[in-house]
Amino acid sequence: MRFLHRVRWLFKKPRTLEEIFQKYNIQTSEAPSDCPDGWINHVDECFGRLCNLGWDRKLFQVKEKFGCLRIYLDGDDFDSVMQDIIHSYEDRSKQKCGVCGAYAKKDGINVARCDQHCSVQVW
Repeated sequence: MRFLHRVRWLFKKPRTLEEIFQKYNIQTSEAPSDCPDGWINHVDECFGRLCNLGWDRKLFQVKEKFGCLRIYLDGDDFDSVMQDIIHSYEDRSKQKCGVCGAYAKKDGINVARCDQHCSVQVW
């Protein structure tokens, strides 16, 4: 039974940015990081890809700005491939519901929301 519990823990999806930071052993700066719940899996995937490319795991900030995800790395140990990955996830966030992560349409500078959550205040 203990073995199954450990296996489930390994494959558990993070629910917060702090869990993602722990999962990848990310060093964060003093700047506060926060993003809508619907983007958590999105950030997790992005960090996984960056770590596979040899990212030094130094992060300045993760946040929402003008309805889009923004990821700012710290240090200088990242290249244009890593920047392209970050920009692709930032662009994809424009089509992710900030509540549940489902496909959504962006409305101006607000965080996108799907039809089910169109009346929910994300931020």
